[in-house]
This record gives sequence, C-alpha cells and structure tokens, in this order.
Amino acid sequence: MREAGNGADAATRRCRLDRIFENRFLMMQLTQKTGRNAPCPCGSGKKFKQCCSGAGAPRTAASSDQIFATALRSFQSGNMTEAIAGFRRVLAGCPDHPGANYLLGYHALQSGDPAEAARLMGRAMAAGLRDAAAFYHHGVALAALGLYADAAFQFARAVAQKPDFEEARLNLANARFELGAFPEAGEQYRILIGRNPAHWKAHHNLAHAHYCLGDVEEAIGFFRRTIAENPGHAEAHASFAAMLELNNQPQEAEEAARRALALQPGNASAHGILAKCLRRGKRYDEALATLDSIDPRTASERTYVTLHNERGQNLDRLGRHEEAYQAFAASKRALAGLRNIRHDPLREFEPLAAARRYFTPQKMAVLRELVGKGGAGPSMPVPVFVTGFHRSGTTLIEQALSCHPQVGAAGELEAIPRLLNGLCGGAAGLPATLDTLLARHDPAPLLEFRAAYLADLTKRANATGQRWVIDKSLFNMLHLPLIRLLFPGSPVIHALRHPMDAVLSVHSQNFLWGNDWSLTMADTARAFQLTWSHVDATAPRLEGLHYLRCRYEDMIADTEAGIRAMLAFIGADYDPACLRFHENGRVARTASYEQISRPVYSTSVGRYLDYLPFIASEVAGILGPVAESMGYTMPACAPADA
Repeated sequence: MREAGNGADAATRRCRLDRIFENRFLMMQLTQKTGRNAPCPCGSGKKFKQCCSGAGAPRTAASSDQIFATALRSFQSGNMTEAIAGFRRVLAGCPDHPGANYLLGYHALQSGDPAEAARLMGRAMAAGLRDAAAFYHHGVALAALGLYADAAFQFARAVAQKPDFEEARLNLANARFELGAFPEAGEQYRILIGRNPAHWKAHHNLAHAHYCLGDVEEAIGFFRRTIAENPGHAEAHASFAAMLELNNQPQEAEEAARRALALQPGNASAHGILAKCLRRGKRYDEALATLDSIDPRTASERTYVTLHNERGQNLDRLGRHEEAYQAFAASKRALAGLRNIRHDPLREFEPLAAARRYFTPQKMAVLRELVGKGGAGPSMPVPVFVTGFHRSGTTLIEQALSCHPQVGAAGELEAIPRLLNGLCGGAAGLPATLDTLLARHDPAPLLEFRAAYLADLTKRANATGQRWVIDKSLFNMLHLPLIRLLFPGSPVIHALRHPMDAVLSVHSQNFLWGNDWSLTMADTARAFQLTWSHVDATAPRLEGLHYLRCRYEDMIADTEAGIRAMLAFIGADYDPACLRFHENGRVARTASYEQISRPVYSTSVGRYLDYLPFIASEVAGILGPVAESMGYTMPACAPADA
C-alpha cells in the first residue's frame, strides 16, 4: 500500500496540543478529583478511600492531585519542561496514575519514541483510562512499532466510542490493510467515503485494497475517474502509474509516471515507477539515472524499500552483481526496519514437527473412514493444488495450465489457512481438533470446511464450465494430509527449483505483508530447509496422494514436455495454447507478474552462481544438504562470508 494516511507515518507528525482534548470526557477524566469510593488512580484495584486516601497516605494523594492539575495547566499552555517534570512527580507517588501516564506517553510519541509511548499509554489504559483520543494515540504508537493487530484493536475502540473520528477510522483501515485483511480494510474505507465523499486518502487506499483482492480493474478505474475530475493531482497520476505497471501495461505506466513528474518533479514514487518501466524496456542506464535523481528527503521508508530493490534489479541486468546484491540487502534492511519484527520469523513453521508425528498412515486411515470418500461434487470443479516454495516456478505453471480451456485459476487463494483458523485456530490446533471429532464420530465440521473451500475456489476463479481450477497457494504443501483427507484424487503439483536460486530470488523480491522469514537470506534458507524436509517426509507416507514433482529447470529446458506431463497428470488433453502462456489475458497477482508476461528465458537458471562470492557461507551451509536431497548439485568452491 502506498503511504497515504499510513498509521506509522502519523506517529511522527506534530499534532496541535489541543487535539488531545477534542473529547471533553477525556479532559474531565484527567482533571476531576478522585471520589472516595472511586477506584484509586494508582491502579491498586482498591477504592480510593482504602488506598491513597486512607490512613497514612492522605497527603500523598492530595499532593498528587494538585501536582497533576498544575502540570496539566503547564501542558496546555505549552510549557512542556514543567509539565513533564510534574507528571513524573505524580508517577513517583502514584505509578499507575492514568492521566500522567497517558500524557507522558503522548509526549514520548511526539518526541519520536513510540515504544515508550506504547508502554506508558498501556499503563494508562490498564489504570482505567477510557477515551477515544487516548485509544487513538495508543494505536498510533503501536502502529509505529509495527504491532498492527494491537493497533487495530485500539483504533477500533476509538471508533466504537466516537464513530465520526475520521483519523481513527482511517488508521483502523490502514492497520487492517497492513495485516492483509483487505476486505475488512475496504469496509472501513467505504464507511469513511460514505461520511466524507471527498476523502482522498480513503479513496486512494481503497483502490489499493481492490488491487490486493485481485480487482485491479476497479483500482485502475478509480484512478482514471480521479484524474478526469482533477487532472492536476500528481499523487493520483503516480498511483495510476503503479497500477498500470502491476497490470502489465508498462508503456501506459511510463506515460502516467511522467505526467506525475511534470506536475510534481520531486515525487519519489513516480520516479520509482518510471525506473521500473525503463528497466522493463531494457533502458537500464536511464533507469539508474532516474533513481539517482530522487531527492532522498521526499521518499518515505516504504518508498525506499522499493527504490533500493529497483536499483538492484537494474544493476543485476547490467551484470554489476556485487552492487546489485548490496542494493537488495539495503532494500531488505529497510523493509525489516519498517516491519520491526519482534518475534521469531520462523515461528510459523513450528507446527510442522507435530504434524509429522500426528499424521501417521494409521491415523490417516481412521480419519478417511470418518470423512468418507467424497470430494468435489459433480457440479464443482476439481481443485488442482500447485504448490512449492516462493519463486520456484508456480506462477509459470499456473499461467501455462490456465491457458487450457478446461482449466481455471484462482490465484493464491489462501483459503485453507483461513478456514483452518476458523476450525481450530490454525495448523497448531488441528491434531487436537481432529481427535475431538474422532471421539465424537462427528465429520460435520470437516465436511463444512470442504464445502466452504470449494465454494470459495469456484467464486474466486469465476469458473464457468471448467473442469479443473488451480489453487496456487504456495504453502498448501504444508497441508498435504488435509488435502488428501478432504480432496481425495485432487492433483498436487509441487514445483521444485534449485534452493540457491529460489532463495536468491526471494532475496531480490520484497513481500510487503507476511513472510517474515524473508527479511534475511539466512532465515529464508532455513524456511526452505524446514518446508522441504517436511514435504519430503510427509508426501510418501500419504497413501493415495495424487502428487507430482515438477522441476523449474526442466520446464525451462523443454516447456512443451513439462506442460504435456502436467496436463496428463491432472487428466486433461494437451492444448498448444498452453505454450503461449505469456499471451494469457489473465494477469498474475504475484511477485512473478512481470516475468511470466514474456516467453520462457533461461537466465534465471543457475543465477545464484553470479552471486555466490557475496552470499554468506551460512546460507550455502544450510542449503547444500537440501540441494543434494533434491537431486541438485552445488559448486565445489565455497562462497565468501558476507
């Protein structure tokens, strides 16, 4: 998403002090004297008369109230030095005072310390502060830390208390966008537009939500309408250019980017899109010159993620591999700073070991008996699961097969993880849930899961008379037992690629949502190792699994033979239209959208060899045994430490 109205950016904006007090209730909460029967502001949970107002402490409580009132007046008059000193004196005697914690947190937020702001505001909320403005500022601090789920909760509290709080609703939508909850984000943007039809940020970000949901035509249409109504809006032209490029219309995108720059020469986003279009036209030196012309003061952190990556892509094409590697690494560092990940990036793979222990051949036999032999009904298309690690050729397979008149494509549906969350809270909870269903002899939740998946698949692919529909959710390979159980006979095509090439390709691409393991090359290598070892151990044990491995390198060497083999595997006749995948009218909504818009090329095979001198030996050490187990070779020369 572009940075219009971004919650994290809001953390560094200077607000007018009186903005805090737009809600009179907050002012009352911060200034009113505590009643004897009210909860004590120190946060002890006792009544005020039994705590700070009780025997031995009346002077402390009274002085805290007086000190706070004086500090608050200083705060409102702009005398921050005296105000901050006063609030700290309050906390020295009453550590959980809600007003002092909140206003010190607000000061920390304005001073560029969102971590301290979130800590102090959290204490204020725990002590009983309940106000829309306070919820909002707490959400802004959390969003600045990349804690979007927590931020969304606070923004939702602000909106629930004050439905016309536009900035809170915008940031609620933005936080949900950052979490990848695009339908929920879109709902909030629409509410904003309904209340304020001229709300540019809501329109702008809603268009990006449409794109992320696969409705790029709607997004492009929005920017066309905006430009028609206001042709002098540079940001609309820049966003329009971005959408056109993503829709594989580079010439039109270049024209739109140049219009944006004519209106606003320093627009960093437009420069970035122009550079990408120039690269796609093989005008690499021009692209680099465009990137060099950007004023660094005009680019946000999010834009810099893209600009560093684009520089790397152009340097790669020019054969300047060391510089390219450094640019890709700079892009990843910028993205890591933006994400501010504070958890183990590999934690999503923790349930795999338990799944291998649980789904034994004996357990699968009992589960199959519970569910029965049903699959897709006669009126439903058969799912074809095209899966594999990122950047392993899955998009090429999907685009080629979906040129067949009887094969549709649903893209990266992600329905199985979503439905798993509803069924059992995610993959980690699946074994216990299945055991409960077995104990109750109750297949209904699993049958409902299957029906919901098939309905989602059919709707997403807009399948009309097609016999097969491809679900290209990459990590469906981690759910092979569930696929075998609920969709017996459905084909699973597992795309393989040399792990060094796949991991390098991930390193040279950015995922703005999810895939936290992709922020460093070493973690990406570990993710590859974990997922491959899981599938390699699981697939052979699943009796009756209709499973085919397809090497990317083989597809490149003999594309027709690869396509014939896959069509025969799913049960379809060969159609020569599949060889013209680059003419497929369906635009892929993945990181590979650009690559599959042209015929097969071989430069991506063995690409890692050009970068081996710059790749840390740790990465090669992780992937060497993996490559061998996959049937690939590694060069004898050792890579250098980064």
